[in-house]
Amino acid sequence: MAHDSCENVIWNIIYEVCWKKYRRRRCALERHQELVSAMMTSAYLLEKAVSSKDDVSIAD
Repeated sequence: MAHDSCENVIWNIIYEVCWKKYRRRRCALERHQELVSAMMTSAYLLEKAVSSKDDVSIAD
């Protein structure tokens, strides 16, 4: 009985460690994806601003 209890504790610890490591990786991946998305959005908005400025100067 004590052996089963000890084994359960060990498996719970292993599970918690693996789960925390997995969550840290997922969070890092999500942060990376958000950063890439923000950079792409910024580049797109900058490109649109520059092209609209060019359109205005051509019209003048």
